Parts: sequence; structure tokens; C-alpha cells
Amino acid sequence: IKKEIKINKNKEKYLEAFQNQFESVHKSFTKNLKTLYSELTPHELRICTLLKMNLNTNDIGSVLGVSSNSVRQYRYRIHGKMNLPKGERLQDFIIQFD
Repeated sequence: IKKEIKINKNKEKYLEAFQNQFESVHKSFTKNLKTLYSELTPHELRICTLLKMNLNTNDIGSVLGVSSNSVRQYRYRIHGKMNLPKGERLQDFIIQFD
């Protein structure tokens, strides 16, 4: 259990450092997402930042330590919360979003 806690702590530190670095490059991305789509959770916002980097589902799962199926479910929920048209790809929308 102690080992798992340490691994999770290190992962959180890594993800925080990543988020800070991302924010220095894409200054208003997360802020604008939060403003327009306030119902997105912090975890969903993190997935959006990874999509902005053009990572695929498997890569996002590896970074977050979750299964590809979990990432697909998150992407589906985000798509719905953003009220995107059925044919529009979430990743294409996120990449173009500023």
C-alpha cells in the first residue's frame, strides 16, 4: 500500500509539473475551456490538455494510468458536455480551440 501511495504521489507531482509547463505554452487554453464549459471536471480538463497535444487514446491512458476504455468514456462525456455535433471529432475541436 505504501508503494502505491508513493507511486501516486509521484504521478501527481509529474502531472502538476506537466500542467504548469503546458500553461506556459498555451496560456489561456484551460482558462477558456473552464469559462465556456464550466461543467468539465479537473480530470476532463487534463484529458483536454493531452488531446491538445495530439495524443491518442492509448497514450493518454498511459500518462494518466487508466485504461483506453476509460479514456474513451471520458472523451464521450466531454463531447457531450461541449454539445459538439455528432459528426465532429473532439480531438479536432480541441486542437483548434484557444
